[in-house]
Amino acid sequence: MKTEILILLVSILSFTVHAQSIKVNDTDFSKGRLGFIQEITIDDVVKFHGHQCDGLVEGFRALQEALFYLYPDGVVDRTNTRIISKSAPCLTDAAIYLTGGRYQYNKFYIDDKLDALYYVQRIDNGSAVYVKRKEGIKPKVIDSLTVLAVQGVLSPCELKTLKIYEDDYARQLLAVNTWDLFDLYAPTKKTKMDWKPNKKNDYIKTDIMYKNGGECDVNDVAHTKLFLSLPPQPFHDAMINPGNMVLDVRTPAELKETGFIRNALNVDVENPNFQKVVNTFDRNKTYFVYCRSGIRSFEAMEIMQNMGFKKLVMLEGGILSWTDQNMPFFKF
Repeated sequence: MKTEILILLVSILSFTVHAQSIKVNDTDFSKGRLGFIQEITIDDVVKFHGHQCDGLVEGFRALQEALFYLYPDGVVDRTNTRIISKSAPCLTDAAIYLTGGRYQYNKFYIDDKLDALYYVQRIDNGSAVYVKRKEGIKPKVIDSLTVLAVQGVLSPCELKTLKIYEDDYARQLLAVNTWDLFDLYAPTKKTKMDWKPNKKNDYIKTDIMYKNGGECDVNDVAHTKLFLSLPPQPFHDAMINPGNMVLDVRTPAELKETGFIRNALNVDVENPNFQKVVNTFDRNKTYFVYCRSGIRSFEAMEIMQNMGFKKLVMLEGGILSWTDQNMPFFKF
């Protein structure tokens, strides 16, 4: 798609973007007048969609950028906005909730031929914008695993792997400015979308494909790669099997201050010698990794995976989650 990029350098944009909310203008009842101002947060969209995921966060943040351009006063008139979206359930739910678009009112439809995440338009003045993810932002492994997931071939543990990557990507999306994540493009005469609602209704709803699937059994993956996250009790039950290794990747100071999980080996992921130490480990073993909250353990597992380790399990929520659930913990 040949387009002209819009450069948005507005001094007040930083505050608006980092507010993690979108201000909307609605009517005050079913036959009411415009002027009912509300703040919509990512948590509101999560409740509507059913769960937080990378696609929902991506849609929310993409529309923050697009809607701020269309409504520079910072208040979005949801009675005056229409949108075309990709078919992913996360993206479409964000589109509908944030713009007020509905198919039956000719304000929303899906088109997977769209060379962007969304095409958003103000009805009153016809101004419109494409919002597209920047190259290199989304980890390629997510798309690769998603293709397999849609084919229905992923095991429960492989689905756990995909969730870990998606959750980490969602955290990244919430941590930076939207202009670092997305580009806005103004439609030209050649690229302007003709509003032609698509009546197709046989798109695959990926978020329910595995709803009756089995649980990941960490002890039943002898010949497959394992990169997953487990809550405290399942993490504990799996790590105690003979031959497994437990790695505490916090700093030695944290270890002495707060304590540790029994038999855990402390290897600080922030230490420059981390890879040198880990390189001496047996790559055929399963490693149970934890830190304070889960962020550094994910980083450590990525490093180890790139070094050839195939069986890696992270403590979901880190030692904070572990102690909150009164799991066995030892102090010096």
